[in-house]
Amino acid sequence: MGTEYPGDIDEIFNGVNFRNANMANSILTQIWLINADLSSINLEGADLRGSLLLNAKLRNANLRGSDLTGADLTDADLTNADLTNADLRYTILVGANLRGADLTGIITQSNHFDSSIFHLTTMPNGTIESSSSKVIDATELLGRYAEGERYFEEFILYRADLSGADLRSLEWGGRFTHVNFSRANLSHASVWPTRFIFCNLSGAILNRCYLGSAVIAFSDLRGATGEMIDCDALRLIDVNWQGANLTSTCGNGKFSPSCYNSIREDGSFVNGWS
Repeated sequence: MGTEYPGDIDEIFNGVNFRNANMANSILTQIWLINADLSSINLEGADLRGSLLLNAKLRNANLRGSDLTGADLTDADLTNADLTNADLRYTILVGANLRGADLTGIITQSNHFDSSIFHLTTMPNGTIESSSSKVIDATELLGRYAEGERYFEEFILYRADLSGADLRSLEWGGRFTHVNFSRANLSHASVWPTRFIFCNLSGAILNRCYLGSAVIAFSDLRGATGEMIDCDALRLIDVNWQGANLTSTCGNGKFSPSCYNSIREDGSFVNGWS
């Protein structure tokens, strides 16, 4: 079963099997289908705006006329999928496999520019497409930081190694997937609406870090340290922060963000939302 949560997350499914299901014309906005098997599913005409389909198996899926505006299909397998007339504006296709997929009539442009995000994407003919300026790597980020840049808006980090990096006082927002922040110093950083998914934040230093309405999911926060963290709207989903030493600016100073299926600092398990 999925788990409902108000706001920008509707339901969370991890590792479910919906092979061959008929979900044509379904309204699935903001749904999370992580590691899901959606092979040969019928999603023709479905509304999937803002959905997360990371690492989903969508081989031979029928996505004709579906609305995938703003959806995240990082590492999704869309081999031989039918995306005829699908709306892919602002869709993240980083690391996705589109080999053999039908992209006839797809919508990718918004305000006269191509807004779909292709990076290390396998296209229908087998070529690799990396055309989005939204995606930056660790070398570029660290180089721009060294030159004094501190403000980064709406960018994507994918499979980047920032372990031990000094990233103090950054103001940033975006989508971070499979990023290694272990032992990184993020003190005084301001994180705007941002998703950390499959990230390693173990041993990270988070003193006076503003986490705002960030979402950290399927990630490791064990041994992280930080005082006076602003975590009022932070959400943790399937996160392990056992052994972390964190305090917040909220309430009695205890680090107690909304969390789902997570392991707290004392090793206790939170089942569902808390």
